[in-house]
Amino acid sequence: MIEPHGITVESLAENLELSTAECYKLSRAAHRLYRTSLHPKPSGGTRVIEAPFPRLKAVQRALSEKILNKIPVHSCFHGRPGTSQLSAARIHVRQPMLITMDVKDFFPSVTARMVGSALLKLDFQLPVIEEMVRLCTRKRRLPQGAPTSPVLARIVLSPILLEIEVLFANISPHCKVTQFVDDLAFSGPSGIQRLIPTIHRLWTRHGFEVHPKKTKVMRADESQEVLGVWVNNGLAPTAEFLQRVEEARRTLPLDDQKRLGLENWLSEIQRK
Repeated sequence: MIEPHGITVESLAENLELSTAECYKLSRAAHRLYRTSLHPKPSGGTRVIEAPFPRLKAVQRALSEKILNKIPVHSCFHGRPGTSQLSAARIHVRQPMLITMDVKDFFPSVTARMVGSALLKLDFQLPVIEEMVRLCTRKRRLPQGAPTSPVLARIVLSPILLEIEVLFANISPHCKVTQFVDDLAFSGPSGIQRLIPTIHRLWTRHGFEVHPKKTKVMRADESQEVLGVWVNNGLAPTAEFLQRVEEARRTLPLDDQKRLGLENWLSEIQRK
């Protein structure tokens, strides 16, 4: 746990291994220090990836590790240190009903104003907030590709996940809620599907949009999938996930990080 109010621009710069002058200079140039590329989505269409230049990326990584990752976020979030896609899927094993949703344009929907407001509520000083927002946003929103974007999104969205958790807890103590990046999953007794319109409206009220066509309701007598993993009677990789692994093995070098990540995830599922 950190003490946000005790962080100054000078101590922020020191944590980032910058002088105060270098921190100011980098933060004001940061919005120009990205390479943009288009990547195909598995479901069709393209995704804009904004990859920070190495110097900015190193500073963003240091900011995540030394400050942002030490801020408590809601336990429903997976992807934070010590959690993974697999830990998110495991929570929903053997549930009578499973619902999955997808937040549209997830990172670009998190605005600089949302980031600043969340950091202000945590008691960071305004000059420090300004520097962090400049270092971590582009075009006044979170860029998909910056190492700070996932952790800042978790900080911004924690109050929303708390609302959702309370909503489901009022239905049953057996309800489970997880979010991994833009993928949400809810499980519990039959009948929880009645909350779907309420959840959609909740996200809209907070400035986000849920893909209406990507909301899935899966009962226990159907195949239940979370993040590429079957969860009906334990953990098992889906056929689609196995195809992604095989494609990576055919097309990517042995040391490619994407290939290694997929293979490690497959091995972990199989061990469980």
